Amino acid sequence: MPRTPPKLCRLPRPTQDIPARWLVSTIDNALAMLHAGALHINCPFAEPLYGDMNDTGLVWQQRLGDWWQDEKPWLREARRLESDKQRDWFFWRQKRGVVVAGV
Repeated sequence: MPRTPPKLCRLPRPTQDIPARWLVSTIDNALAMLHAGALHINCPFAEPLYGDMNDTGLVWQQRLGDWWQDEKPWLREARRLESDKQRDWFFWRQKRGVVVAGV
């Protein structure tokens, strides 16, 4: 059975200038688009990896409200499972064709 390649989510270097809502939306959207496999989150960190101990980022986190305690995803978009129909399908369905499938 072939392995499903992981979906990649590239994030910018962490800073409190990036809105918490954007970060959560980006990760939530990547998870929603995931059909199988893993989500690889790539985030470059600048050194030192720790900041000022007085800067906890609490104000930044509070912008998300009580969402942290909720089990619902941040984004509530329905996943589209059907594909668009071919505009001239009536014409094409009467033609003979060849199907080529592979891995």
